[in-house]
Amino acid sequence: SRLSILGSLFSSLDTERDKEDVKVKPRSTEPKPVAVLLQQLAPIIQGLLANWITDPGVIEGICAMFKHALKTLLDDFGLLSKDVAEMLVQMYQVNPSPAILDLSKQLIIMHHEDSQLSPVVVTLLGSLSTITLELFTKGPQNYTDVIEAFMNLLSQVLKKSKAILTTEQCVVQMKSLFHSALQALSLPEHQTVKATCSFLGEFLSAGETTPVIKALVQEEGSLLLDKILRAVGGESARGLVENLSDIFLMLNKHYPENMPVWMNQLLKQEGYPSPKVTKADKDIFIKAVLREKINKRKIREVSKEFSLKCRGMFGTEYAANTGFP
Repeated sequence: SRLSILGSLFSSLDTERDKEDVKVKPRSTEPKPVAVLLQQLAPIIQGLLANWITDPGVIEGICAMFKHALKTLLDDFGLLSKDVAEMLVQMYQVNPSPAILDLSKQLIIMHHEDSQLSPVVVTLLGSLSTITLELFTKGPQNYTDVIEAFMNLLSQVLKKSKAILTTEQCVVQMKSLFHSALQALSLPEHQTVKATCSFLGEFLSAGETTPVIKALVQEEGSLLLDKILRAVGGESARGLVENLSDIFLMLNKHYPENMPVWMNQLLKQEGYPSPKVTKADKDIFIKAVLREKINKRKIREVSKEFSLKCRGMFGTEYAANTGFP
């Protein structure tokens, strides 16, 4: 498409990547060709959106074009960031798409430390979160690719710019984001669940240095543990047990005072998380899980064995032959 051709053109218009022998180049005061071209294209792009905003191909093409431009302009993209952020929200409101979230992720991570642009990316993240949370009320099973991309975005934000999540605008959404992740754990697509586990792992870890997150987990953490235990106990596919069990490790490591209390309270329930496990099975599992705060491989093995017992498959030939993907 013409949009992809423009994207490739932007990649080739980096006038500061010329000669290898010039190691340090003075910062040019001249506007880069890509920036000039984008400003001239702005009315055309708005015209495209006015007529084709519901067309996934057009949305992906526009995002790919700006992605190339962002890689070429780097810090110089800042002048365009506010307009692009508003355009991303405009598109996402009408036609939620992983491509929009992918470009937003790059924009947020690139500009979160810029004092002038951080309000722009905070507003962008807040708007994307509001729209995505609405999707959970409409039926998240219809938007699994979008939810996967959103969880990946949140994971990267927590890794590289978690201060954004503690801004006033984002803090008010934090509890809702946490509960939406709990919902996402029940979705059928493996990649969506894996992305959600990744986000939750980063979220739990962030509690070490972020009091508002720690307080939320201490208040709501038993709900997360309940979800993971039920999933391991048979509500989720066997192929997801390894990823789900990583949450045990993160809770153990970062919430050592809470984890034993939650584990014992939940697992003392009759028939929980499966009527096929005995009290002795559960006691062994509790001790084995609480022992591990570092060894991911060990906690995965313990969880897989417990999952097989919950499903009535432990020691069967079928379990031995199929293994765990």
